[in-house]
Amino acid sequence: MTPYVQGMVCSRPLFELCLQGPPHRYVPPLTHKTRNQVTPGRTYRLSVNAIGELLDYSVRGARNYAGHADRLLPFRRYLSAAICTLARPDAIYDMNVDRNREQWMQNERMFALNPAGRIQTKKFRPIGGCRSPAFLAFVDG
Repeated sequence: MTPYVQGMVCSRPLFELCLQGPPHRYVPPLTHKTRNQVTPGRTYRLSVNAIGELLDYSVRGARNYAGHADRLLPFRRYLSAAICTLARPDAIYDMNVDRNREQWMQNERMFALNPAGRIQTKKFRPIGGCRSPAFLAFVDG
């Protein structure tokens, strides 16, 4: 005997779906991609000469602009911090010598890349010694 549902003749599997209630949307199974699948491979790394050119540019500026080097002071500080700490960009942006943040320990010449009150995550932000004159100019100046 073939069942009737709302005036329609249904096959057995369809009839069972009809008895379950309103039609359900099909949700495909989700599969997560690995980090290697979503992160593009590195194609370029700065050489020591290229880093030297960036530092030179941040000090001298462009040839045609007299005040250009002064405007590049934040860039120079970023480069100095990146070279001296080898930290990730977000850790460099979080660097601050304000006493309330408890990052710069002037007497010990140490710098905590993790500010006070910030939870230490598995992307560990260490405390590093600061002996480089360029970095000391950055934190003391």
